[in-house]
Parts: sequence; structure tokens; C-alpha cells
Amino acid sequence: MSNLNNEYPNAVLLTLDGNVNLTLDDHSVKRSTLGVRKAAETETSPVQVIITELLPETYGVVLRKSGPSRESLGSFVVNDNVKFGCQERSRIVDLAVHDEKIHALVTDYRLQFSNELDWLECVRLLEQAKSQSALRKRLLQENLKIAEAKDIVPEEFAEEYVQD
Repeated sequence: MSNLNNEYPNAVLLTLDGNVNLTLDDHSVKRSTLGVRKAAETETSPVQVIITELLPETYGVVLRKSGPSRESLGSFVVNDNVKFGCQERSRIVDLAVHDEKIHALVTDYRLQFSNELDWLECVRLLEQAKSQSALRKRLLQENLKIAEAKDIVPEEFAEEYVQD
């Protein structure tokens, strides 16, 4: 396990300050004093986008404010809870992140890249991450079905198991 700690996390995309603008739209519902539902505020700001390999073939996204503060604006693992789309002409990546704990909470991140190569690399890495996540999920389900169908016993207990 210590070997993994030395290799991960490994940043695979790190944008420069000013190359990406973020529009953050938090769709969580806030209640006013009158009980009227209103959406949380929307803000736009320059950010640094970091896509990092957290473990083999498992990726995460970190969004930080540009500038000296480097305040984190959000981070998430790219998995089934993340949906993304892209717009080639405007170099936009839209991310919708669902909170597992609160089913109704969705945070939308709209990233507008000024650098086309950063945009292309971001799209490629997100697609790769989603593909790996889907493949891993399918393999886990297949292996679970195999385990369910078999009478799996560790080798050291195989003789005892047969005798009982």
C-alpha cells in the first residue's frame, strides 16, 4: 500500500491561472423566512482546474480559485454521480455532480476554457474516467454473479469444507 501512496494522487491536468472561468450553480434549495423556495446564488470566477489520478484508473477533479488564495471551490471523484457534456465551439465543459447523501442536491459546474488544448485534454480525461468507472462497475457486477453462482471457498479451507 505504501507504493500507492508515493504514486498517487498524480495530477494529469493542471490549468494555468486565467485559462478557465467557472460558473457554479448550486441547485440545492434554500428556504427563506417566508418558506418560499429559492435557488442558491450563481457565481462566475476564474479558476484552476486540476484533474488527478487518485488510484489506478480512478480520477478526481479539484477546482480552485485563481490567485494567491487558492481556495477550493469543490472537488469530486469522477464516477456514476458525475455527468458531463461539452460544447466545442465555445470550449465549455458542463459537469453535474449529484451528492450521494442528499439525493436532490446537484451542483452544476460550467467550465469555459480559453485554451483549446486544455479543453480537449479535460474532455479526453473525463471521458476516460467515465469509461473506466463504467467498465469497473460492469466487471464488479459480473464477478459478483460468478461468486453467487459458485461455491467459493479459500484454498486453506477447501479440504475441511468438503469433509463437512
